Amino acid sequence: MRSIGRKLLLSFGVLLLLISLSLGTITYMNTSSILTKEVERAILTKADDSALLVQERLATSLAEINAITSRNTVKTMDWKVQKLALQQDFERLDYLAFAVVTPDGKARYLDESTLELGDRDYVKRAFEGESNVSDVIISRATNLPVVMITSPIKDGDKVIGALVARMDAEFLSRMIDDIKHGDSGTAFIVNKTGMMVANPDRQTVIDQVNYIELAKKDESYAELAKATALMTEENHGVTEFQLNGTTQYLGFSPIDGTDWAIGVGVEQDEILAPLKNLRTFMIIATGIILLIGLAVISFISRNITKPIITVTKLGEYMSKNDFTHPVPDKLIRRKDEVGILANVFHQISDSMKSMIVQVRNGSEQVLHSSQLMNESARLASDMAIDINDSIREVDQGSAVQVQSAEESARAMEELSQGIQHVAESASLIASSSSAMNENAKSGYTFVQSAIDQMNDIQKGTDETRSSIRLLENDSREIGQIITVITNISGQTNLLALNAAIEAARAGEAGRGFSVVADEIRKLADQTTNSASQIQKLIENIQYNTKKSVTSIEAGTDDVNKGRERINEVGQKFNEILKAISEVTVKIEDMSAVSEEMSASTEQVAASVQEMAGTAQIASQSAQRVSNSSNEQLHVINEINDAATSLSEMSSKLNTLVQEFKVD
Repeated sequence: MRSIGRKLLLSFGVLLLLISLSLGTITYMNTSSILTKEVERAILTKADDSALLVQERLATSLAEINAITSRNTVKTMDWKVQKLALQQDFERLDYLAFAVVTPDGKARYLDESTLELGDRDYVKRAFEGESNVSDVIISRATNLPVVMITSPIKDGDKVIGALVARMDAEFLSRMIDDIKHGDSGTAFIVNKTGMMVANPDRQTVIDQVNYIELAKKDESYAELAKATALMTEENHGVTEFQLNGTTQYLGFSPIDGTDWAIGVGVEQDEILAPLKNLRTFMIIATGIILLIGLAVISFISRNITKPIITVTKLGEYMSKNDFTHPVPDKLIRRKDEVGILANVFHQISDSMKSMIVQVRNGSEQVLHSSQLMNESARLASDMAIDINDSIREVDQGSAVQVQSAEESARAMEELSQGIQHVAESASLIASSSSAMNENAKSGYTFVQSAIDQMNDIQKGTDETRSSIRLLENDSREIGQIITVITNISGQTNLLALNAAIEAARAGEAGRGFSVVADEIRKLADQTTNSASQIQKLIENIQYNTKKSVTSIEAGTDDVNKGRERINEVGQKFNEILKAISEVTVKIEDMSAVSEEMSASTEQVAASVQEMAGTAQIASQSAQRVSNSSNEQLHVINEINDAATSLSEMSSKLNTLVQEFKVD
C-alpha cells in the first residue's frame, strides 16, 4: 500500500516537473521567437546598410564618370582631344576601359578598337540622358564579369554621345565578402530577373546562375527561387527557406539606382545557437528546482502525514479493543483538519471508555443477579422436592385410610350380620360376645389408627400449604429479580446501540467497535428473551402455586371433615364397646335391644361408608396436589436451567467486556 507521503511526493513532484517543463518550454519558445525576430531585424538592417553601401559605391563611380563627361574636352566629340583627356583619367581611376559611343552606336576604345554598342540597353539609356549602371556582363575578352557605367555627353540639353567605363564586377563580390551576419551568414546580389550579380561563390556570377530558372528543372531550389523572386520584386523584408537540409533566414533590400537587390542570409542553427546554452541551463535549473521542490514537498508531506500516521495507529489500537493510548495534546490543539480528526478520535475513545465501563458494571450486576436467581431457583427446586415428598406421604396415608375405612365397613357389615343373628339365636350371642368384644376392640383400634392417620394427613397438608406459600413468596422475589435483569438488559441494549452509532461515525476505523457492539446487543437481546421466558415460567409457577394452595385448602377441608367423621366413628365404637359390655353383663336384655343395636349398626356402617368416601376424596385431592407439585417441580427445574443459561451468558458478556482495555 502506497503511503499518503509518497502519493503527495509523487503528485507534487510530477506537478512541479510539469510546471518546470512548461515554464522552460514557454521560456525557450519565447526566447527563440524573440531571438529570431531580433536576428530578422538585424539581417534586414544589414541588408539595408549593405544596399546603401553598394549604392554609394556605384554612385561614386557614376559621379566620376559624370564628372568626366561634363568636361569641355570630352564634349568636343573630337576623338583626339577626348582620347588625350580620357587617357589621363584611365590612368588615375580604377577602370578596365573607357569608350566613347557616337550617336550611330559605334564605340571607340582608348586602344583604338571599335565595337557596335548601339543596341545595348545601358547605351540606349545614356542617349536618353540617363546615367546608369548595367547588369553584370561576362567579358568576351577576359571571360570575367564586368559592369558598364555609362554617362551621356551633352551639349546643352542635347545628348551628343556617351562615355562607357568598363569596370571589373569583382568589386561587388569583394564587397559581398565583407557583408555577413555571424559565422554562417552570407550575402549576394541579384538583378531583376534573378540572375546572380555578386556572390562569395564567384563561379555563380561567372555562370550567371539564376535560381528561379534552376527551380524549374530542380525542385530542391524551389524555396530559394521563391526567396529570390521576392527580392526581384523590389520588396523590403525577411523570408525563410530550406536549402540543403538547413533552414535559412534571408533579409533583403533593393539597391536604389539599379534594378538589383541585395540579400543577407544566416542559418537558423546559428541564430538559435544561444538557445542551446539556455536549454542546458534550463534543464539544470529545472533539475535543481525539482530537487529543491521535492525536498520542500517531502518536508511538508512529513508534517501532514506524521499526525495522520499517529491517528491511524490510535485507530489500530482501538480496533484491537485497546483504549489505553491517549490522543496527543498537540494534535488536539491543532486548528486544521488533522486537529478535527484527532478531536473526533479523542471523543470516540472517551465515549467508548465510558460505555465499556458501564457495560462492564452492568454485566457484573447481571452476573451477580443471575447467580442469586440461580441459587434461589436451586432452593426452590429443593423445596419443591420436599413438598413433593410430603405430598407423596400424604397420598400414601390417604390410601391407608381408604383401606382402613373399607376394612371398618366390612367389619361393621359383619357386626350387623352378627346382631341380626343375635335375634335368632341368643345363645350364640352369649358364646360369641367375647369374640364380638375383641372385634369391637379391634375396630376401635382401627378407628384410632384412622384418626391418627387423618391427623397426620392434616399436619402434612398444613406443612404443604406452608411450603407452597413460601414457594409463592420466593416466586414473587424471583419475578422482581427478573424485572431488574430485564431493565439491565434494556440499558445494555441502549449502550450497545450508542456504541454502534459511535462506531458508525468513526467509519472504517470503528468497524471493530460495531462488531463488538452488535455482539453486546445480541447478548442483551438474549438476556431479555431469557428473562422474559423466566418471567413467564414464574407466572406459571405462581399460577400453579395458587392452584396448589386452593387444592390444598380444599383437601384440608376434606381432611377436617374426614377427621370429624373418624372422631364420630371413634365415639360410636366407644358406644359399641359399652353396648357389648352391657350385652355381656345383661345378656338377658339383648333381645329387647337387639333391634336398636341393629339400627345403630346400620348407622355406623353408613358412617363408615361415608368415611371411606371422604377418605377416597382426600386421596384423590392428595393425588392432584402431587401432580401439581410435580408440574411445579418441572417448572422450577426449567427456571433453574434458564438461570444457569443466564449466568453463562452473563459470564460470556463479562469475559467479552474484559477484552477491552480502558485502564
